[in-house]
Amino acid sequence: MASTIRPVLVHRYANRCQTVAQPPGLADFLKGTVYLYQQSQRGATFTLLVDFSHHPMGKFIRAPERTPEQQAMIDRVPPPPIIECFNEHRPIIRQMVESLQEIETAQPPCTYVTCHEPYDRYDDDPPVISRLNPAEQVYMKSVLNFCPDLLRAADQLQAKLMGDNKDYAVLHLRMGDHQSAHDHPHHEQLGHVMQRLETEIIPRWGKQILILSDSYYTKMFMRAKYGLPCTDFVPVHMGETARFLAHGEEAPLADIGHTLTEFILMSRSQTIYAHCAYGGPGGFSKVTADIYGIPHVFLQCNYAS
Repeated sequence: MASTIRPVLVHRYANRCQTVAQPPGLADFLKGTVYLYQQSQRGATFTLLVDFSHHPMGKFIRAPERTPEQQAMIDRVPPPPIIECFNEHRPIIRQMVESLQEIETAQPPCTYVTCHEPYDRYDDDPPVISRLNPAEQVYMKSVLNFCPDLLRAADQLQAKLMGDNKDYAVLHLRMGDHQSAHDHPHHEQLGHVMQRLETEIIPRWGKQILILSDSYYTKMFMRAKYGLPCTDFVPVHMGETARFLAHGEEAPLADIGHTLTEFILMSRSQTIYAHCAYGGPGGFSKVTADIYGIPHVFLQCNYAS
């Protein structure tokens, strides 16, 4: 006899999409994950599963414990269609969440989605440390359960760059998608950043400031100018896997691992100072700050976000 059961929503990080040329970056996917988790806790109308296994990033994430039925949903062959909720299709996810409800069935119905819907308080401006409550932070940290090899690599790099002092700040410079491949640093847009670095940040932190950026050449420029530590990785946008696959190429696993290592180093910092070429606080640093409860100072406005 069928019993009342909750439907399942699988939030899958896809390596290619049908409605957009480039799948969302990591921050957008995590933003959508927080939104879905928040909705799943309101009335408990559906069970949320987060799936990285169909994206190269999944090689660096430890799969969570799931029931055999849940794992079967993740492993379905061929993979089922994914409902993409981006841009003009964004309202679909809210309509879908509102329509989900417990039903009488022998097996829970399963829907596969990917979205970047903003979570509660995402656009709030007050100087709060995190827009997520403790339960939401715990859940998102469980989603980002990095594999031991990646954590060891982060430990080694942190020791190399920052020494034994774990009290450090991050200056994250988001220069824009595809900037990492450019052969010049675009530092002309960083005048306000350098002014605040010289008058506020260095006087507070000294040399304990780690420079992170999606632009390799920007990092090299800032290191040469200020003598501050930075990674020497060539960063990659997680959504660019579609471009490699479209040309029959393997996704750059080493670059993906390096980018996740930067994410880990940022998550361990005490304050994140952020610049974003798109005008608002960059999602990569903002979502990291919210998940790990780190003060996030947006350098293009005179407030802490």
